[in-house]
Amino acid sequence: MVTGSELSAILWEDDTHASYLKKLYSDLKHTFERNGCADAVFSGRGSLGIDTGKISCDYIDYINNIPGSENLFGGEYRSQ
Repeated sequence: MVTGSELSAILWEDDTHASYLKKLYSDLKHTFERNGCADAVFSGRGSLGIDTGKISCDYIDYINNIPGSENLFGGEYRSQ
């Protein structure tokens, strides 16, 4: 879980952007719905979270030292 303020500081490095956060949550929720894992995204009391146990992610596997995961990721991470 991460609060809206924490997420805003990480992504935009300044004050909270409530409208950006609402759009981000909406986009994230719809993306997960289209991929059959809508229940992996949750929010509550000004926080947003992703249940990493309900999704498959090469980056998460890598940071959790899953054997073989070091060869899975083939793109750029946070290039924008």
